[in-house]
Amino acid sequence: MFDPHRGARDLSRTRRDRSPFAFGPAMWASAPAHTVKEALEELLDDGSGIDTGRRVAEQVAAAVESARLMRPAMRMVALGLDFPTYLRFDFLVPHLTVSLNGKRIYLAPKGYAPTDEEFAFCLEFVVTAALRLAAAEAHQQDPAWLTRHRSGWVETEKVHELPASQEEGG
Repeated sequence: MFDPHRGARDLSRTRRDRSPFAFGPAMWASAPAHTVKEALEELLDDGSGIDTGRRVAEQVAAAVESARLMRPAMRMVALGLDFPTYLRFDFLVPHLTVSLNGKRIYLAPKGYAPTDEEFAFCLEFVVTAALRLAAAEAHQQDPAWLTRHRSGWVETEKVHELPASQEEGG
C-alpha cells in the first residue's frame, strides 16, 4: 500500500507522477531497519572499492534533502492542519520566487485560471491556517511572572536542590 509513496518526489509544479508523501530520496535502501551508525559503517566498509567518501556524501545530501522536504509537512501537522489539504492548496496557488535583487516574483502555470470552487478552497485554507497560527502564537505568550534579560533569555533561579544521595536512583 505504501510502496508507491516511498520514492523521491519531484517538487516542480509540472510533475505529478511521484508521491507527495515520499519526503525526499530513499536512503540506505538495503536494510530499512539499520541504525544510522550501522548504515554508515556499511557504506564505509563494504569492500566494493567504490569511493566511500562520495557514497557517504550522497547519503548526507539525501538526508538533508529529506529534512528540507519534510519541513512544510511538519509545519502543517504541528498546526493541526490536514497535510493533503495543504498539498492541494500548494498546487493551486502561484509560487513565490525572490530574485537576487530581492524582487518578489509570483509564478503560475501558463493559462492559470482557478475556478470559483478552487478559489473558495484556497480562501478557506488560508483562513483556517491563520486561525491555527493565531492560536499557536497565543499559547506561546510568556506568563506574567516570567522575566527575561534584554537579550531574550529567561532569568532563572534555584527553587530546590536534592542531596546527592537522592539524585537519579541514589
